[in-house]
Amino acid sequence: MQNPCIEDNHDGVGHIVNAWGQLPSSGDGNDAKNTYLCQGCPPILIQAPKVLFVPLKFWVAFNPERITFPISIGVDNETEIAKVICRVISEDWTPPAPTDNLNNETMVLWDENEPAFQWKLTPDENGNYSGRVSINSPTLGSNYKLSFFAKDVDNRTSQIISTEVGINDDGIAPVDNVDPTVVITNPKANAGLKGIVNITAEGDDDQALDKVQLYLDGVLLEDEPMPDYYPYPEVVHSLDTADYSFGLHNITARAVDKASNIQETTILVTFERGDQIPGYQITYLFTGTLFGVVIIIILYVKQNPVRSNKNKE
Repeated sequence: MQNPCIEDNHDGVGHIVNAWGQLPSSGDGNDAKNTYLCQGCPPILIQAPKVLFVPLKFWVAFNPERITFPISIGVDNETEIAKVICRVISEDWTPPAPTDNLNNETMVLWDENEPAFQWKLTPDENGNYSGRVSINSPTLGSNYKLSFFAKDVDNRTSQIISTEVGINDDGIAPVDNVDPTVVITNPKANAGLKGIVNITAEGDDDQALDKVQLYLDGVLLEDEPMPDYYPYPEVVHSLDTADYSFGLHNITARAVDKASNIQETTILVTFERGDQIPGYQITYLFTGTLFGVVIIIILYVKQNPVRSNKNKE
């Protein structure tokens, strides 16, 4: 995204406007601070920066004095980015206790006086934010958390997305024999469902997740591959309970990692009866006179009362 600049004293130096189209009061010339590029944008309509992706967990070879490695992340923004930060947090680190004063000095000290644990990333030729991160006196066999966030010129801060770097002898990922994790976030177990329902699941893995699948009564509904970066997306399948028989059903979410380790979770739900009879559709025909109304009910079998899936596993 390119940002327009304004300069009116002919020195060849321009200034970027803020999110409302205004120059700072110290802008070029006497009248630059009153210059607008638009009619103004309500703050509520301006989105905070967003960290789009960060790398999956990776490993680097141990060096007792210092290890350094490149890092690159994606950031989306509507306004000018002030900074993109990577924070390095060791396994045994505990947050400082907050102070009672108004300035919250403990966290200020973290932000301003911990350069050995906080690294600024800058734009690269691919439109991402990149840099080199260093860890002094690393611990062999440990994992360091890398947390990323972006902040724009108007102090709006993105969400924090984290990954890990492992320190081992050779910098090669160990054999993955740990099962992934998976949870069904919607619907809740034992819920009564009727109408259009979104089935939602989330998966994760200690190394790399390959895919997340959704099943209804053993029939595959969704088979979504996972990207080679964090955060992993939700897997969502929308269904109409009227297309299935009413009563009890099993919803299963399955996560498969790159090493073919598998984890499943299953919940039991009830598809509740609505205005329809399972497997049938009812059509009402009305006819009448001034003296009465005759209702003709036509009951016929729906051609596809239960949705099937050719990708059943």
